Amino acid sequence: MTGVCSTKNIKFAKQTGADAIIDYTKEDVLTHKDHYDIFFDVVANQPISQTKKTLKSGGFYLTTLPSFQSVVVGKVVNLV
Repeated sequence: MTGVCSTKNIKFAKQTGADAIIDYTKEDVLTHKDHYDIFFDVVANQPISQTKKTLKSGGFYLTTLPSFQSVVVGKVVNLV
């Protein structure tokens, strides 16, 4: 599991089980070299069209804040 957080929350992310950390104040998760099975965007602040590029084939985008775009894109699971 890769956690994405600010520098001040790295310790917390590691305590919750993240194997790797991306500090969004220093690196853009959308340009990171890795690809993911699931992209769970808790605050829904990333464009879905861009997050799809980070997914492995058959991967899913999850969000707690559904939008019209998230419904149309497909392979999206809204957690509401």
